[in-house]
Amino acid sequence: MKRQALKYLPIAVGLGLAWVLCNPPAFFARLGTAGFLATIALVGVLFLAFMVCYVFVVALPKMVQLEPVPDAPLDPTLGALARRIASLGLAPADPPLRVSRPPALMVPFVEETEGIYAYAYKLDSIQATVAVDFVSRLAGGRGGLTSTNAPSGAVSPARPGILRQVFANAAAEEVYARHREALAFLRGQGIAVDAVSAAGFPASFRESLAEQRAAFVRSPLRWTVVSLWRGLAGSSPYRGPVQGQRDTADQVRYLRGG
Repeated sequence: MKRQALKYLPIAVGLGLAWVLCNPPAFFARLGTAGFLATIALVGVLFLAFMVCYVFVVALPKMVQLEPVPDAPLDPTLGALARRIASLGLAPADPPLRVSRPPALMVPFVEETEGIYAYAYKLDSIQATVAVDFVSRLAGGRGGLTSTNAPSGAVSPARPGILRQVFANAAAEEVYARHREALAFLRGQGIAVDAVSAAGFPASFRESLAEQRAAFVRSPLRWTVVSLWRGLAGSSPYRGPVQGQRDTADQVRYLRGG
């Protein structure tokens, strides 16, 4: 029940704010056009405040629980995606895991020789997104590389040292190949890829979410506004290979310790 409430909470809040917009407070209604503009501003402020709280509590919570659910039935799409990842030679890192927040079911994998974690996941959301992320830690934990085929892509601001590649709706095989190409490029720039292990997956996953939360907490309003704008506009600065992204040179210098 709680998961369902969290899933529909943004819709409920959005409908409530739409009602306020259509039925402005009496004081604003008496001001005519100025009152209408003031109502729009009020709704905007309330919406941003809600989104900041939602990210803080639901999307990037302080504590994330990973519950092993070895017998959990996999959605056919998620199961098919997990089998495609396994066919690439990656080994299971754990049984399927249920993520507390943001609510999701994921199937984790590891490729120790290349330093790659991967997880196929299905978000317990209205859109029920099914996607895969390939993740590598870089330069002794100083940064990381994530390659994803999530349709919405990566929209949140990235901290220094974090590289992302978005190949929306691409096959798992293509995302994996692009991730390895990016790792080869980074190694050529003198950046080491950290070792990974099946036993280390839960800690690495939690650390990644903690870093995202820390970036949000440092500037919650900017983080929220930028993420919302990119999401609504359907844009992301991380689309395509890192080799061709505008900020890669700066990120490489940071990873080198510059």
